[in-house]
Amino acid sequence: MPVINNWGDQITNEIVRQCLDESGCYNLDKPGEWRIFADMGYIGAMVHPGGGRNDIPHRLKRQFNLINVTMPSLGAINNIFGSIMSGRLSTISPFHAVSAQVGDAVGKLTEATIELYQRTANKMLPTPAKFHYSWNMREISRVFGGMFMADRKTITDDVYLIRLWRHECERVFSDKLINAADKEWENKTILAVIEQVYGKDIAARVSGQCYFVNFMLEPVFDDEGICHDERPQSYEYAEDLDPVRTKALAFQDQFNEENKVGKLELVLFEYALEHLMRISRCMCQDRGSMMLVGVGGSGKQSLTRLASFIAGNFIFQISITKYYSVSNLFEDIKVLYKRAGLQGKPVTFIFTDAEVKEENFLEYLNQILATGEVSNLFPKDEMVCTPSNTRAAAFQSVCLQPSDCL
Repeated sequence: MPVINNWGDQITNEIVRQCLDESGCYNLDKPGEWRIFADMGYIGAMVHPGGGRNDIPHRLKRQFNLINVTMPSLGAINNIFGSIMSGRLSTISPFHAVSAQVGDAVGKLTEATIELYQRTANKMLPTPAKFHYSWNMREISRVFGGMFMADRKTITDDVYLIRLWRHECERVFSDKLINAADKEWENKTILAVIEQVYGKDIAARVSGQCYFVNFMLEPVFDDEGICHDERPQSYEYAEDLDPVRTKALAFQDQFNEENKVGKLELVLFEYALEHLMRISRCMCQDRGSMMLVGVGGSGKQSLTRLASFIAGNFIFQISITKYYSVSNLFEDIKVLYKRAGLQGKPVTFIFTDAEVKEENFLEYLNQILATGEVSNLFPKDEMVCTPSNTRAAAFQSVCLQPSDCL
């Protein structure tokens, strides 16, 4: 959102316009020297203005051939996600066929998700105070992506399936809202959509508390007492929070035994336990990134550390010093990339607002989140040997687990 100055111009976009309109710009290092840009093509992308987002000047827009990409039709969305769900939960699957009751409920899931998406998009509009209230197909895909975390064998009836769908909708839509009134409206809307699509009886049976957790299983040992899976995961419905709290406290005690510095002394009341389950859910998803917003001292970092330990992730956080600079940040990021890429170990990188010593730190963090690649992170000599080391690590991991190849 380039700032508009007193003359109605946006300096950044004006430089871009000059490059397009006049095929060059003045050299900032040598004032008065004109630099020509030849044989260049420009492609730009933007969302519709509004909700705290500024429009770009018409003088810049006229340089482009404008193409407006609209939302797919409801039929197209239904074909995309309906096909995915029917393939995942099929009544004729040769591996694990679901019951006809579950199959009928699956056929209406896409309709219910689209209806909830439309109601939310029409009600929860973006404003300068709620600029992140933007809704698109990513929300729909995240709902179904969360449902894929559950094993097909656990989905035995339609009530369990719809309860799982409700939980994922609350995680995707409700958790994004910033006040209690908006969250209450969203939760009521989810139940209203269930009642509209599946009927009052199903809506009544899936109402009440709804929690799904993935860390309730015990470690897996073989006949010789060797642990093959220290933290098995199974995304299942939790009828009561007491066993979840007991399991989480056991993980906290184990964390304190293994870490003499930075011990956790959390009191897992219901609200804290709910946040722990939310964080743990994101930890177990591919590219599960979170922005935790709240007042200082509310336990965001502590819960993240505990959830990371439960997931078996390596926890890292930079240590800000007086002379900490971009080069130090790059060295720290290298350590994380080598651990994740060469060693194949999951990593949790905790980054707080207190650690933004320089504004360009956020640009590098954005590159990690958007593309996973930080510009000029590794010098050329390290880049030459990295692919061979990566292939060796990948080959070793495959050889150590031959059952994965079957």
